Amino acid sequence: MTEQAFCQRQRSNALKALEAANGKVSGAGGAAELLGIKPTTLASRLHKWGIDPRQCRKRRSKKVPTNDTLN
Repeated sequence: MTEQAFCQRQRSNALKALEAANGKVSGAGGAAELLGIKPTTLASRLHKWGIDPRQCRKRRSKKVPTNDTLN
């Protein structure tokens, strides 16, 4: 595996871990824990790659009231 392919795989894995952790970098269930690296290391890499963890958060859908809940 080339150096470029290795770096691309690291970036891809970090993005997948961030999505799985809902944008959480550190702490229990955070992306760093999922990847097995220190949170500061992940934060440094994300900064280097120009990735904002907040962009990986899943948006909560607003519940729209139905006729059943209004009556």
